[in-house]
Amino acid sequence: MAHNFRTKEETARHNRRLRRQLLGAVLTVLMVVGLVTVVSAGVQGVAALFDDTEEKEEFAARLNTLVMLDPVPFGTLDQADPQVLKTAAVWASLATAKENGSLDLYEHDPDDMSPYLPAVDVDAAAAALYGPDYKIQHGTLQDDNLTFYYDETRKAYKIPVTGQSGMYYPVVEKLQTRNGILRVTVGYMPTYTTDEFGLPTSSEPEKYMDYLFEKKNGEWYLAGLEESEMKAAASSSSAPASAAAGPAGDSPQQLLQQQTGSAPTSSSASAPAADTAPATDSAPAADTGSSDTASTDAANSAAAEG
Repeated sequence: MAHNFRTKEETARHNRRLRRQLLGAVLTVLMVVGLVTVVSAGVQGVAALFDDTEEKEEFAARLNTLVMLDPVPFGTLDQADPQVLKTAAVWASLATAKENGSLDLYEHDPDDMSPYLPAVDVDAAAAALYGPDYKIQHGTLQDDNLTFYYDETRKAYKIPVTGQSGMYYPVVEKLQTRNGILRVTVGYMPTYTTDEFGLPTSSEPEKYMDYLFEKKNGEWYLAGLEESEMKAAASSSSAPASAAAGPAGDSPQQLLQQQTGSAPTSSSASAPAADTAPATDSAPAADTGSSDTASTDAANSAAAEG
């Protein structure tokens, strides 16, 4: 039987061919892995470009204290209720002070531990939302049953300690920029539809509003408020007169209660229940004789007309 022996040169060529084939296979695998990695990174990059969750959360935080006051639509800031804009700035500055720890450093009233909120902090909160050109006229303001007394000497507002909170908290649904205007569509989540643990019993906004922002010096500032084209899926039941605290984090009032350790007070006293009147004797039955006489007269009159 003949044997086919390879020469050294043939063996070397064969080994080199095997090495090239193995190297090609490895390179092919690496190319496939690299292609998958690049495609995956590209998909994630594109998704990141269109993922505006963080920006929505930032606008929700900026609009929180304004949404809880449920302002009426306005075309410009000059047309808005200045008391509402100022009240929102007061609560926003209070929330900021709680977050950065400066609330503990404020002067407090020795009788009820109400903090005195410096007017400069309110000015800063207003400038952050309405722009540096918006100026607040400082003075005592009334918000429903709450009074924010302005101390001219201290240049500060005395913040009442209360358990009252707004009727809504914001959930930003859409961000749309057109013709230099950023339209922020906000869903109004009711704070009064909560269970005993403060958790929401409804996951749908009660209504939608569009907050309009204009860019000045590279920053977006509130410029107007309109009713949104987006409508709630179903109308919700009417809200009670006094709303409970919302589930979207602590409200500024709740933060104030935690800081002062004071018990919450109701925004309005409940009306006492009406006294139940004792049952009275039934009216005496009508005289049957007089009723029979009246019936007989009516019958005789009808017969005569016939």
